[in-house]
Amino acid sequence: MTVRALTLLFAVALVVRTAEFEEGDDVVVLMVSNFDETVSGHDTLLVEF
Repeated sequence: MTVRALTLLFAVALVVRTAEFEEGDDVVVLMVSNFDETVSGHDTLLVEF
């Protein structure tokens, strides 16, 4: 039962963390799926890791 609860807690934390990074004004969230297209479409980018 404890392993199941920890797995559920981890999954919820992962979803919440992912949602935090997708929001923002004038911010592009770079992912593997959109990285090349975004970089090629802008002359200059400021990237925070």
